[in-house]
Amino acid sequence: MGDAGPAMEKQIVIIGGGIIGVSTAYYLTQHHVYNPSIHKIILLEATELAGGSSGRAGGLLASWATPSCLAPLSFKLHSELAEKYDGATKWGYRRVHCADMTFQPPSSSSSQSQADSSPPSIPDSLDWLNKEPITHFTEIGNPTTTAQVDPHPLTHHLASICQSKSVEIIIGASAKSLDYSTDGKSLESVTYEQDGEVKTLNATDVVLSAGPWSPRLFPRIPMYGVRSHSIILEPTSDLTPYVLFPIFKPAISCPSSTPKEQEHKEENSSDTEIDALELYPRPAHPGPHTSLYICGPNDYPPLPSSTSSVPVSSSMIEAIKTASALMSPHIKNGRFIKGQACFRPQIRQHADGEAVGPIVGEVDDVKGLWIATGHDEWGVQNSQGTGYILAGMVWGERVEGIDVESLRPKHFIKKED
Repeated sequence: MGDAGPAMEKQIVIIGGGIIGVSTAYYLTQHHVYNPSIHKIILLEATELAGGSSGRAGGLLASWATPSCLAPLSFKLHSELAEKYDGATKWGYRRVHCADMTFQPPSSSSSQSQADSSPPSIPDSLDWLNKEPITHFTEIGNPTTTAQVDPHPLTHHLASICQSKSVEIIIGASAKSLDYSTDGKSLESVTYEQDGEVKTLNATDVVLSAGPWSPRLFPRIPMYGVRSHSIILEPTSDLTPYVLFPIFKPAISCPSSTPKEQEHKEENSSDTEIDALELYPRPAHPGPHTSLYICGPNDYPPLPSSTSSVPVSSSMIEAIKTASALMSPHIKNGRFIKGQACFRPQIRQHADGEAVGPIVGEVDDVKGLWIATGHDEWGVQNSQGTGYILAGMVWGERVEGIDVESLRPKHFIKKED
């Protein structure tokens, strides 16, 4: 970054204790302008740190992610962060391979066409997979370009560093409103509720990084909440560091939910069909056992009030377990640890590889309001780049050689009525 001029006194309020908000707080404190005797940084989190997708995501990192203006920088920063703070031990950072694959269940009607076709070349290191049903295998990432983290401990580790740098983190603080100047052209404060008491924080700058909940404070942001279910299990043996994206052809149909579950609207027929999964073998960090994170399909139910009230479909959890068990005996016979669900922020539905957002920068017509959301499936990957760039902007600098003009809020948010 270039040199900033003399810093005016700032009180910066960050709304959202996920990996985007915490990473922004971290880089604000790492900037040469930051002086805790002059500046105040306060992070408000309604439920718990990394309580949403930041604590329930797979954690894939890739220099080839989208958008191309942000991903390589963020990938590099992740690597530097892991080296600086022993990320391999603290949050499971490691370089990995990554591949797309097609899995054709042996019982499917098209099994004969599989037998007649040439089998794909599959690395010997994937000896834990059932290879016969695999009809297509393409490596899309290697250890030079691809890595992984466990985002929950990463977020918490960064939060601890922030606190050591005098950042105040207030848990259980639900932001209720952004409070503007009389002419509406600048922010003046944030109103939040904690333990039934309404409080106000004066602010020179507010970073809104509340994921899909961001529009509830600033409705001009276009945003959907996308729900993903996942499971974590302990396989019967260590799995090689290969992130896999299997597509099932045909889709796996699983038992329907129980009558009690069918009373709930979020339980429907789509819960019992799996057409794709994401598999992330994770190293032991710091415990003795490796684990496997498996993510299922997306859906779009109504966004709940907070990360603590995300509905989990038990039939989807069972479907993920059933489909993944077909891929390996080490999965089938593994020890189930937990099932979970989360919502991530999506600006609009898009094709794989299509760059849509995120939204990063200051709102042109509201001085002091900074947006950092809409990262969709690349939130963990792009968290460090987002925090680094946004911190520079808040302190009055731009990152040299990085053009994020396309991510500015003016390209996404609705105009004031």
